[in-house]
Amino acid sequence: MKLDFLAWGLLVCLVACQGNDQTEISFNRDIRPIFNTKCLRCHGGVKANGNFSLLFEEDAFKATESGNPAIIRGSHRKSELYQRLVSDDPELRMPYENEPLSATEIDLIARWIDQGAHWEKHWAYIPPAAEITVPPTGKEMPFLKNEIDYFIL
Repeated sequence: MKLDFLAWGLLVCLVACQGNDQTEISFNRDIRPIFNTKCLRCHGGVKANGNFSLLFEEDAFKATESGNPAIIRGSHRKSELYQRLVSDDPELRMPYENEPLSATEIDLIARWIDQGAHWEKHWAYIPPAAEITVPPTGKEMPFLKNEIDYFIL
């Protein structure tokens, strides 16, 4: 009886956890590192093979050499970027003449596209969100000239 209950519990957990990961994909955390290490050597900056660059958002979503954008927000299956990542044809598969992306990397890109392919500013251009409160000292001290002095104290 206990074993049956445990088996059903495990089955419910497995079904609930499988394939429905709706975790928000972050471009900066999850996608940009893949593009930087695997794609930008051919699709970034001055070199934009196929008239496709992943360096800036406006370039990534504009029409490529084929006349269509490579990324169709909301549909990885309609996105040529995804089709090229999973292609069996060595002439079409990206990255060209290099190791293919891992299944995890391809899944992240597919989910990012399905979630709308939101492009985030580079982290260096995003101001910190949390406001820092100056710690109280309990009394005024003459050598405390500015807010950093309170933190050092």
